[in-house]
Amino acid sequence: MDLARHVRKNITIPNFQDELANHFNLKQQAFVKELRNHLNHVTFFESNWSINIAWSTKDTEPVQTSHFEFKTAELLRDGNFKNKEAKTYVQGQNGRIDVRNLTYSKSVQSFLAWLMPEIEARLSAEVQDYRRCVRARRANSARSGYRILLGQVKPETDLFGHLHKYLTQEELREIDALPHRSKLQIDRVIEMVDEYGACDDELRGLVYKAFGIVV
Repeated sequence: MDLARHVRKNITIPNFQDELANHFNLKQQAFVKELRNHLNHVTFFESNWSINIAWSTKDTEPVQTSHFEFKTAELLRDGNFKNKEAKTYVQGQNGRIDVRNLTYSKSVQSFLAWLMPEIEARLSAEVQDYRRCVRARRANSARSGYRILLGQVKPETDLFGHLHKYLTQEELREIDALPHRSKLQIDRVIEMVDEYGACDDELRGLVYKAFGIVV
């Protein structure tokens, strides 16, 4: 959330507070922030572990789960929760706070998924130009590196056997579903790997040659 605070000094984000309330349990958010401050600067709360065993109608054996918990009485006794919402959150729990039930991490992810496009849409011309320059430099560097690398590939080298080093399992499945050793397949590989738009016509020709594609 430090990102949001820094950005808002320079960019006005419409509906920021409304979206904050929509994505977060604000009392839980206040508790997590206060807990972090306590663990880093005030006191260390002893961990409490519990193991639950439950039966499911679909299982033939009991399901065992482990839980990391904070006892609310210890938090209120040993802590110094100055934030009213954080203290109210602790008091509202039923004797203990199961870390597995905290939704703060997922809330951060969903909030940032909304916030980042909002920031991108409002970047100043200076920032956009700076990013263009950085991208061009990285593209040129990647282009030079790939030229050298592809120039050393021997005809007998099977580059398909190396794709797992650069692509995810999901991407590999997509590539495998395309016609093998086709221009379509290699174009999709280039699209996945070319992060900075480095591939020009010359480099694309070298990639085709390295993969044994006849155009």
